[in-house]
Amino acid sequence: MLTISMKRRSVWGKVIGSAALWAVACAPEYPAPPATARGDVVDTIHGEAIPDPYRWLEAQDDPETRDWIDRQNAYAERIIGEPALRDQLRTRLRELMDVNWIGPTRKGGDFEYFTMRRAGQELPVIYRRAAPENDALIRIEPDEDYEVVLDPHEMSPGRTTRVDILSVHRDGELLLYSIRDGGQDEIEIRVREVDKGVDLPERLPRGLYASIAFAKDGSGFYYTRRFRTHGPRVLFHDLGTDIEDDVVLFGDDYGPRSFINVSELDEAGTLLYTVNHGWSRSELHLGTRTGDEAVQPIAMDVDARFYPRIVDGVLFVRTNLDAPNNKIVAIDRRCCTALG
Repeated sequence: MLTISMKRRSVWGKVIGSAALWAVACAPEYPAPPATARGDVVDTIHGEAIPDPYRWLEAQDDPETRDWIDRQNAYAERIIGEPALRDQLRTRLRELMDVNWIGPTRKGGDFEYFTMRRAGQELPVIYRRAAPENDALIRIEPDEDYEVVLDPHEMSPGRTTRVDILSVHRDGELLLYSIRDGGQDEIEIRVREVDKGVDLPERLPRGLYASIAFAKDGSGFYYTRRFRTHGPRVLFHDLGTDIEDDVVLFGDDYGPRSFINVSELDEAGTLLYTVNHGWSRSELHLGTRTGDEAVQPIAMDVDARFYPRIVDGVLFVRTNLDAPNNKIVAIDRRCCTALG
């Protein structure tokens, strides 16, 4: 039986090999792809020299980069062409993707804010509607008219600029939103005065951010600024002040491999910091916006994960600490003792 199996593999090997040779022999003679220049950039990380010869391509708006992209696209079109299969794929993908899409609602004052992309549109648009009475759940219908808060379709010629809701002020007067161009990780953060249809002068420059949300008392907003070279930092911005004056609340002791999120527990400015070290370990800390009290660790130096959720002022945490299948615990933040 082993001999027959080996013979079969040998025969199939010859067939596959012959087919591969035939495919190579019958393949059309394609021209060489456009040349790509190599730079001499070298980063030294932990004493190791790491070359990055294509760093220059990260400057997407540079004329040299745009020319390289145009030449690569032209080459791809020359090779692929317009076969029937490509047209079939284009038609089918449009059927699957060109549908109505509606994001979650966020309440602020007398309004609910949401993003929606109607079938036929390239990008989601930010809308708002009067909030239903008694917090009733009323379906958003794509065929109905809603007030347009921000339409990104005219922000870029190629319609590559996308906007997203980050947070709504408690009075519904202000909207924190992000602007992302193409598929970049970096975003710009702006504050929009909705009724006037204008942005406030204060904005966060293009960068890496997380945990962006208005404070419960409406005086400003929290945000985590991330960097590729050093660790994340949690800051608070008072509305009406200069962004450069924002003070770091937490994060000075952490490096770029850590990720920090912040949540506000009450209007007094009690803060919960979650520090994630990869997917296997996290920490929890309590602090205050004013920084009058020292940051209090709840869980640290423990080989476990902690996922907090604040419900009606109560801190619930899902964790795998001493629970391989996870468990949910409630923590009294007034008397909690650090784990670890």
